Amino acid sequence: MNTPAPDQADRKNALLQALLRQSIFQDVPSDLTSQITAAMFRSFGKGDTLIQEGAPAENLVLILRGHVNIMRRQTFLVRRGAGEMIGEQGVI
Repeated sequence: MNTPAPDQADRKNALLQALLRQSIFQDVPSDLTSQITAAMFRSFGKGDTLIQEGAPAENLVLILRGHVNIMRRQTFLVRRGAGEMIGEQGVI
């Protein structure tokens, strides 16, 4: 069994703690929550598109650091930051 590198273990723990603060995950059994932490970590730069408007919902994004601007047709709607999620309505 591979033991995650300390940095990876720290990131998985940070993800787990952030998930548990979200109301939709508060009643999820701990064994399932642990499986969710097998999620993929990705970094994005300024101006990158995370979710395209109108595209099929495939991802739930939990923001661990920084912020995301939600736009519709180049119009700013709202900003989400660390500890918040985007894409959950389409996935759930």
